[in-house]
Amino acid sequence: MPKQTAGEAFDPQVDAWRNTKKFLTYKPVIAAVKYASVYVYTRSVMTTLVAGSATVLANIAVFYFNNFAWDYYDWRRSRAARPVPTGP
Repeated sequence: MPKQTAGEAFDPQVDAWRNTKKFLTYKPVIAAVKYASVYVYTRSVMTTLVAGSATVLANIAVFYFNNFAWDYYDWRRSRAARPVPTGP
């Protein structure tokens, strides 16, 4: 589970596995849609293999970057929301 409160430590390894599991459930469906879309548009198997593969690989990078960026944002925001201790 990702951290739920500001008091919990951020664990990048747990977060990486969570993102990987999300990716593995998402990727097969979206890859099939991308290949089918390119084929319907071009009617060329070779173009489908090249352009479809390029979009699938680019999607991998975008997916991971987006997830880690949001996790970093949430982590930084929760740290900023912590109350500042006052006096002894």
